[in-house]
Amino acid sequence: MDGDKMMGKRSAKKLPILRIAIGYPINQVDGEAGGLAILEKIHAQVRGLHIAMKNIQDGIALIQIIQEALNEIHVCIQNMRELAIEAASDTLTVTDREQCELDFQKLQYQIQCISTDTHFNKKALINGDYVDGGLKIHVGANSGQNIELHINDMGVRALAIDHASVGLWEYADQAINTMDAALNKVSYERTRLETYQNWLERTGNSHQKTMAQLQDTELHLQDIGVRIREIKSRIRHTYVANKRMERIRLKLILRISQTMLVLHMQKAHTTVKALEQVMMKGPEH
Repeated sequence: MDGDKMMGKRSAKKLPILRIAIGYPINQVDGEAGGLAILEKIHAQVRGLHIAMKNIQDGIALIQIIQEALNEIHVCIQNMRELAIEAASDTLTVTDREQCELDFQKLQYQIQCISTDTHFNKKALINGDYVDGGLKIHVGANSGQNIELHINDMGVRALAIDHASVGLWEYADQAINTMDAALNKVSYERTRLETYQNWLERTGNSHQKTMAQLQDTELHLQDIGVRIREIKSRIRHTYVANKRMERIRLKLILRISQTMLVLHMQKAHTTVKALEQVMMKGPEH
């Protein structure tokens, strides 16, 4: 491993020298690193927003499940109110009133079952688990971008209908007001949840626009990157070609100089030989 690291370091040191040797300017070694970093950040944001959109859709689905449960509870309470109105009249027989009480208690039990059995991904929703500590939905691509849903308890005790009865006239008359108060609580909760849903939907729509803009920017930057690489490639080819031509010119000059030097040396050698022959013949010639 140490040998590989050493080889990697040597290669990294030789890279700028190699680029100079083949005609690349040294400032182009890491020229595209900044653009790549920007593209990676944009890509990470887009992917993060895709996941956030999934969380938002899950949050909307969760709220819709609660709204359906609250609608059923609302129907049950309305039926209980009607039974209370019926039982508040002395025109009923004892048997009729007992039947009203039995139906009233069945509806009460049904509401309690709905409050404990309404789940999303194995999480009970309206049993009071998220009254104080809300249910967090991460709705952004970055840390801390959460929407916290506080969901009220919709059980019979929380709605204050656990002790309601229509077994006697006076109880039935009181139950009418009790059911009115419970209906108001359910309606208030439905309105709150609708506000949460609208909030999530607006956030999702905003993310859609942001993702479209980021993707357009990403494509634009990629296109610019391609063009820049093409321009750099042309510049490099021109630069390398010029360097090659310069080396060829220098080689030709060197060869011409060497040839001229050889010719000069040959001429000088011939002249020296001629002088030597004259000197050997003597002055009489």
